Order: sequence, then C-alpha cells, then structure tokens
Amino acid sequence: MAIFLLDGGKRFPVVLRAGVCSVETGWLRDLADNGTIEIALLNTNSGRHEFRVCAGDIARLNGFLDASGCSRDKLAHRRSEAATREAARVDADRRIAGIDATDKRVVLMVDRSGSMTNHFADVTPRVRWTVELLLADQQFTVIAVSDNFDMFSATLAQRSDRIVQKALLWIDQIPVFGDDAGFADAFKQALEQKPDLIVLFSDGDVNIDSAQAVVDTLQDAHRRLNLVVFAREADSNGLKLLTDLSKRSGGSVRLVTVE
Repeated sequence: MAIFLLDGGKRFPVVLRAGVCSVETGWLRDLADNGTIEIALLNTNSGRHEFRVCAGDIARLNGFLDASGCSRDKLAHRRSEAATREAARVDADRRIAGIDATDKRVVLMVDRSGSMTNHFADVTPRVRWTVELLLADQQFTVIAVSDNFDMFSATLAQRSDRIVQKALLWIDQIPVFGDDAGFADAFKQALEQKPDLIVLFSDGDVNIDSAQAVVDTLQDAHRRLNLVVFAREADSNGLKLLTDLSKRSGGSVRLVTVE
C-alpha cells in the first residue's frame, strides 16, 4: 500500500518527510495504510522525487479522496475504531484473571514447573497486571509452585502501593524449575488463607495425579477457582480435571494463545 506521484509519465513512490508534514498534510501518511492512489500533483521536484503540497494540491487530493469514497473523515473514523478495539483488547488482557471487586481475599498461584519455561515471558506481565489492578480494600498473596512452593507473604497482604511494588519485584524473580508434585500442598496452603478466589496461571501441562489431588483438596471447599492457561493446545487430562473443577466452583477458564 502506498501513494504514488505521476510526473511526466513516470511513477514515483511518495515519501512524506517530517519537514513537509503539518496539520494539513500529516493525514496523508495514513493513506499508505488504507489504500493505493496515483495522482498528478501540481508542484513537484522530480529530480529528487519529493513534493510540496500547496492549497491547490490539497483541494485536488480532497476531491479525489471524496470521489473514491476514502475521505479524511472516514480515515479518521477507521483510526478511531481501530484504536478503540486495541484499547479494549489490552484492557481485557490486563484483567484476564477475572477478579471482581467483591473478591476481597485473593490468592494468585503461578505454575513455575519446567514446562512453563517457554511461557514465562507471557505469564509474568499478566500476573503483574493482576496485582497492579487490585483495589485498596482487597488482600492478596502470590504462591509460586512446582515440586515445592514459595509464598510472597505467609498471610494475605492488604493492597497498598508499597506492597504492590514488593510483590512485583518478587514476581520478577520467580524461577522456573521442577515438576508439579507440589500442587496439592500449595493449594492446601492457599485454602488456609480463606480466599474468595484462587487464580492459577499455568500452561495446563499438569500431571493427572497432581490435578486429581488438587480436585480432592478443593472440591468441597466452596472456593472459586479461575484458570489462566498459556498453551497452543490446552488439552491435557490434568487440565481437563482442573477445568471441570473451575466450572463447578463458578470460576472462569481463559486461554492465552501463545506462538
């Protein structure tokens, strides 16, 4: 997609340089993303294949674009719609943990087992966003689990700017190693916090025995479980058990598609 200058029967690509862009001419940049036009401009410097836009050129370009159904107003509307869609996508991604304002006590669990190695660059920012978006009246902790587990704080911490900063540093330092043998004990520890919600960030590659142990721990606890799954194909038997548990608890299952 580009804008071309027709000069003396020759066809040159138009390059808009910063020095010639203004409030009046800057919108031309967007044409390269929305279509291809060929139009002879009145003022050109064919030797360097540059151009200057004068009032007459603006009028001709506006007439051409209006006639082709691609006016500046339509381009601006398309940009606005695209920006709105992108903002909504980013906001949904930041809120992927599914925490409600009514969830006053929250435990975030991060699968740090070896299978997460290729996913952790996607996991870490989402865990960070989740902590940053907690409200002032919410309490939380973070548990990193593999064949054993570590906790950000032994009890739930009240959300504050200072606590959030400490949690973000802790999250950034979570190592990836081991297997998922510690899942059952980690979930038992999570239940001791009497949470309204537990959120598990995982790739779903959970051993069926570990998953069954989690089910046995949580099934009568009446605690909501949300899953945030990072995988190309989230179809392991262990994940199916956890997914069924989440649905029975009234929780959500959200898939983050990774490359």
